[in-house]
Amino acid sequence: MSGNFYFANFRNISFSGEELKNIFDRIRIKEAFKSDDDIFRTIKILDNITPEDVAFQTYNDKAFFWIVLAANSAQDYFYDWPLSDRELRALATKYYQDGHHVTGESVDEIYLKLFDENDAKRSNIKVVKPDLLLDFLAAAK
Repeated sequence: MSGNFYFANFRNISFSGEELKNIFDRIRIKEAFKSDDDIFRTIKILDNITPEDVAFQTYNDKAFFWIVLAANSAQDYFYDWPLSDRELRALATKYYQDGHHVTGESVDEIYLKLFDENDAKRSNIKVVKPDLLLDFLAAAK
């Protein structure tokens, strides 16, 4: 059920004579709901934890990763989700090489700035409470 549910309620479009799901549709959660402690809980994740990991730990099904992403307004799987420390170090190095060193910042200073932003994301991951998952899925239709 979970793997197919994400696309189940997307509109169909006609393309080259075939009926296809409009993959540009997205499930969005209104910001006002995200602060509702009756629906969501906030967790802190560790380094290298993916949305699939959170879904499995929370719902016993990694296919519900899209609920975790939607709850956190993640449009870009790779940059809206907290990066691993290794990915942060690589990003800091890239920023440094792309000209940030002109401001006098070292790779370590850039890394620490990115780390603080990333750590704030890690500390504020929203998940739909497991006992409300079926209600959430029904409302997403």
